[in-house]
This record gives sequence, structure tokens and C-alpha cells, in this order.
Amino acid sequence: MHYTMVQTMSDIQKADPQLRRKMVIIAITSAIVGAGLVIVFRIFTSSIILWIAEDHSKTLLRAKLFFSLSILFTSIPLIGFAAYFWKLGRLITFYERFPPPNTRVIMDTRIIRGDAARKRGKVVQLFSVLLIVIAIELLLSFWKISVSIK
Repeated sequence: MHYTMVQTMSDIQKADPQLRRKMVIIAITSAIVGAGLVIVFRIFTSSIILWIAEDHSKTLLRAKLFFSLSILFTSIPLIGFAAYFWKLGRLITFYERFPPPNTRVIMDTRIIRGDAARKRGKVVQLFSVLLIVIAIELLLSFWKISVSIK
């Protein structure tokens, strides 16, 4: 089905100001927490290394624990984002509308319908699959490293 798009005010989905404020707060908080984690990790890197090597009978176990936690902290967010984008792409494809109905937006957004929306939904789902592939590759890489530690 091909739609001819005539640009009118009804073809624009208005921004939700409350959502915009919430997203700004989330972005700033995430940046602060991320920077804080980097600083904490840099401060405690030597302590972590000393803890891993402290008791030779537990070094292997502790190193594997460290790599396992690294897997969790890198892969779980990717899998979460992949699930979100898969659902979003499915909604866009199903309704043949971007943004999908009842979706709040942070800026005024032109509504896309028909084949163009369906293609956009498929691209979003493809992006989701790419995130899953990256998460699996990270899991496999860390697993290979932890297995090779002897």
C-alpha cells in the first residue's frame, strides 16, 4: 500500500514536554553515574588486581569471577536495548506508522505511514538483531578469555 503524504498539522505528533524533561534528567544522571563508575574503577583497579592475586589458591576463581561480572555489565544492557528496539520495530511494522500509536515523543515528529513506516520498522528490528549479535560476541569473547585463564 502506498500513501501519498500531504503535510498538515495532523501529520505531526506533538512533543510531550514532561517526557522531554524526564529524558534530560535521565541523560544527565546516566552521564554522571557513568563518569563516576569510570573514576571508581580507575581508583580501585590496583586494589582489584591485588585482590585477584592475593591468595594464589583463589586467583583463578577470582579472575573468572571478575570476567563473569564484566560479561554481565556489558551484555545485559545490550540485550535490554535489543528487546526494546525489537518491540518498537514490531509496533512500527504492525501499525505501519512511525511513531507507533500512543508513543510519546520528545520533539515534534512527522508521522510516517505505509511502506516507509514498515521499512523503518524493519530497520529498527535489524538494529535489534545487530545488538543481540554484539552481545553474544561479547559473551563468547569473555567466556573464551575466562576459560583460557589457567
